[in-house]
Amino acid sequence: MTERLPSPIFCIDLDDTIFQTARKMTPAQRAGAVPAALDRQGRPRSFMTRRQRALLDWLNAHARLVPVTGRGTEELGRVQIPFRSWRVATHGAVVLTPEGDADPRWRARVLQIVAPLQQRLDELERRCTEFFQARGYDAFARVNREYGAGVYLVLKHRDSSRLEELYAAQRDLFPRLDLSFCALSANDNNISLLPRGIDKASALRHVLEQMRATEDDAPVVGLGDSLSDLPFLTLCDWWGMPRKSQLAGAVAPLLRED
Repeated sequence: MTERLPSPIFCIDLDDTIFQTARKMTPAQRAGAVPAALDRQGRPRSFMTRRQRALLDWLNAHARLVPVTGRGTEELGRVQIPFRSWRVATHGAVVLTPEGDADPRWRARVLQIVAPLQQRLDELERRCTEFFQARGYDAFARVNREYGAGVYLVLKHRDSSRLEELYAAQRDLFPRLDLSFCALSANDNNISLLPRGIDKASALRHVLEQMRATEDDAPVVGLGDSLSDLPFLTLCDWWGMPRKSQLAGAVAPLLRED
């Protein structure tokens, strides 16, 4: 009798790993793309290429798919992918069970971390907003909230072709601020300041403990595009990245011959 082995667990970042906005796709890719996520008005915002869709269909058929994303729970709800297992959202501030409920132990842990930081997060939002306004940049800072509390600060530009204005905050403002209580994650049109203890790796470690409690031999594979994904990827037995990504760009110089 053939031994029944546990199905693989694939832990994948979403944006720029399994789908992306149209501006990041070639005309040929856009021609065959399908909507992957909607904006707040219900319009297609992100898309999967045919290759990405083929990979996702195979994963959904043969593996347990665990998204590990910076998207908040509301944004994750607009992703047009049927997730049936655990989910990590909001850069690790939220863990959702297979039933779609917030994991109560993780919720309590995160609220304990962020409860004393509410005024500091609001002050960072104010300082960054004033910085952008003083320079006339069409960028914004926003405290993202879960469980009725602020959990981290995100900075974005409304014109993704002017990212030098967004990153001016990191260069010219951040050295003047007390950021000792948080870690910085930056990739493309997204700069996030995350309270220490809130991160994808910590949340995924919690998820894998639950999943491996009954199936310790389940192979775990990770996919991500950003340097900030590396800590959660290293929890996996194998991991990979899109050929064109921030993470691939960092690895490429190591592969070049002198």
